[in-house]
Amino acid sequence: ALVKDTSAWQHKKEGYEEDKKALAKMRKDVAAMEKTMAAKKTKVDTATETVSKIQADIASTQHSISELERQRTALLAGCDAECKEGDKTLADQLSDARSRAAECDTEMKQLQRKVEHFKAELGEKRKHAKTAGKEFEALDQEHKRAQAAVAKVQKEVESCSYDESRDLQVRGEMGKAQG
Repeated sequence: ALVKDTSAWQHKKEGYEEDKKALAKMRKDVAAMEKTMAAKKTKVDTATETVSKIQADIASTQHSISELERQRTALLAGCDAECKEGDKTLADQLSDARSRAAECDTEMKQLQRKVEHFKAELGEKRKHAKTAGKEFEALDQEHKRAQAAVAKVQKEVESCSYDESRDLQVRGEMGKAQG
């Protein structure tokens, strides 16, 4: 009976040690996952900031385009808000208006290209932010599962009936029995 109890005790002790090692490994894995999640969250935050900045740039550029279109329309109509009556001849005003209209057209085309570029970049940044967000969600789910597994193993370890004082007593009895 002593041999049987000793064998059972040895198995419980080995199981306890293995559970302790598994728990330590799980804790280490959870810490690594938390670190990875923090890095992914930083990437998501950075991408979100970039998207906001690009949206602000697009709004500013569109405002500039509207202002240039207004000026162009005024110039094409022969009106110049900064020009006083009698300053220039009609031919000079017409020549100036054509030059300014050409400049406005060129600047408007450049700004439209810039808006298109910003829109393309915004789409790319949104895709990147969405991908990073999905990665973050997946890591978060994995982290929650790992925490649940750690809690389960910890409960199992705590429920083991390993008693160190009983271990010492059994070893003493074994030494006496062998001696």
